[in-house]
Amino acid sequence: LDSRAADQATLDTVVTGVEKAAREYAEAQGVELDVVRESFTPVVEFEHALRDELARILGKDGERAAGLTVPVLGTGAGHDAGILSGTVPT
Repeated sequence: LDSRAADQATLDTVVTGVEKAAREYAEAQGVELDVVRESFTPVVEFEHALRDELARILGKDGERAAGLTVPVLGTGAGHDAGILSGTVPT
């Protein structure tokens, strides 16, 4: 299970809830369940100033004229951004 959230508290709540439901189901079915955390990466936020600048630039190309806005997605800034965040703004 790959779980992501905007903050650690939400992530913990989701993972705990899924595990609890899985354990209850396993018990009801009479089967054994093993839960193992294979990896963990703490939340890394995409720098808000950079995110906002990208949205501003992308919003110039006719979308604003049409009354549309550029959506800002909660990416969690994983993968390369998570690795580079200690050195450069991500």
